[in-house]
Amino acid sequence: MDWQISYDKEVEIKLLPHLKKFIPKFYKQSEPIKVDFNTSLGTAFHSVLRKKFNYKKDRERYTSSLRFLLNQDLSKLSLEHQFLVQFNVEYDRIFKENLYSWVLGQSYLCTSDSQAVRNFLNYYNITEDDLKFESARTMYLRYKTDYFKKNRSVL
Repeated sequence: MDWQISYDKEVEIKLLPHLKKFIPKFYKQSEPIKVDFNTSLGTAFHSVLRKKFNYKKDRERYTSSLRFLLNQDLSKLSLEHQFLVQFNVEYDRIFKENLYSWVLGQSYLCTSDSQAVRNFLNYYNITEDDLKFESARTMYLRYKTDYFKKNRSVL
């Protein structure tokens, strides 16, 4: 007999527009996205929603939404506003890390940083309505600066 996961609860989470396109393609799933402890998304989902943060950011920024199917263990988690904001903050960080890695990888192929950012946005089908090119480029440059500040070796 095969072991099967039971998905008990469907939730809709408000997201930043670019995350609505990034998350499904990054995790290679279509909506509703199945979330359980046996996947990297499930582990990340669980750890994000278990953190206790007090975010007071406005809900107006979260104009898109994505549906998730939660397994029995995850369906018991509280989905209060502060946790949903933390979800967006965490997955926006993952988005930025992947943007940085993508641009770095393409720079080895002699692609300019700007063109690599455009390629990243095209790959994830992120339009100007979801995230402006200049915003994505600025995100990349800030992440790059912060990354080198943190990882600079001391002589």
